[in-house]
Amino acid sequence: SRQVREQLPRLARRGLTLYYLPAYAPELNEVEAVFQVLKQYEMPERSYHTLAQLLAAIRRALASYSQRLHRRGQKPCPGA
Repeated sequence: SRQVREQLPRLARRGLTLYYLPAYAPELNEVEAVFQVLKQYEMPERSYHTLAQLLAAIRRALASYSQRLHRRGQKPCPGA
């Protein structure tokens, strides 16, 4: 915004640098890799009749993904 741009010199003098990110940059968000695996492999079905069915599918996918990571010696998903 204009207000932020106006404050950039003041912020720079205080040692603060702002980095602008592109509007869409999934490679910069670590959870995107998890979502990709969940969508492509753990949840191949794309249609659920109820919210309860969708939530159950998400829980199963997260648990399965977490188990796969555990077998590989990687850190599992929180809450899975």
